[in-house]
Amino acid sequence: MKIDIGKSLVNASGDKNLCRAGRRLHFLHVPKCGGTTTRYLLEAAASIRGDTVFNAAGAFSREDVRLGDEATARIVLSHSPPKRRFDDEDTAYFTVLRNPVSRGTSLLQHVAARISGARWKPEKILGGLSSAALNHATFLIGWQAGDNDLERSLARAKRRIESDLAFFGLQERFSEFASLLACFVSLEGFIYPRFQVAEVECDISDVMLEQLHERSQFDRDLYRFAENLYQERYSKLFADDAYLKPRQMRSYVSLEYDDQNDVVEQSLVKFR
Repeated sequence: MKIDIGKSLVNASGDKNLCRAGRRLHFLHVPKCGGTTTRYLLEAAASIRGDTVFNAAGAFSREDVRLGDEATARIVLSHSPPKRRFDDEDTAYFTVLRNPVSRGTSLLQHVAARISGARWKPEKILGGLSSAALNHATFLIGWQAGDNDLERSLARAKRRIESDLAFFGLQERFSEFASLLACFVSLEGFIYPRFQVAEVECDISDVMLEQLHERSQFDRDLYRFAENLYQERYSKLFADDAYLKPRQMRSYVSLEYDDQNDVVEQSLVKFR
């Protein structure tokens, strides 16, 4: 686990349109898009609210998190398409997207951390990644049973981001996403380090970057669409850095990583 030494403080955004209103939360987790940090923020919210959590990856670091199954848990985290419909009124879907070439590079480094010695060859690993893996956001958000065509999935993904998702964020603007998330789960703010699953630094050639660019064409199209929509919806909320400054008498959920016991601890911090 890699932990940033510095911490980020965010106040909940003032977007009155972001309202959970008793709905279940379903995080559509595109790999290598800040999902580990999002997971810990969601676990903290679940601990405070007493919500049950289902993580399809099976990863938990907190003993006080109440576990549930995918059908009944109040907070769900999954790399796979949801079993419920995207227009299910009982469930609020959200996600974080990232520049697909940057995400693909991080994905290669993530795989490298799990392969030892001479077996690790970046070109071979990239060649073994499927189109769905390199266009995971399109696959995850645009999925429809019986239709694996990525062109049609792209059209559905754009429509769902615009109309069905409760909100979304961009990994490159993660502090803004954390602010939106705090608002959505009815917390006043977060103080948190950035968590990252271990990766191995490796040389990615220009040829490989070109291949990543070409093979992630659907996610690149989706990301451009999402960037424009994000600017339209959320840019005014973060026009200045006021959301990053501590406010008196506001309670922040603060996360700390205990490396000796490999757990994430939380506390409430109030500035007077």
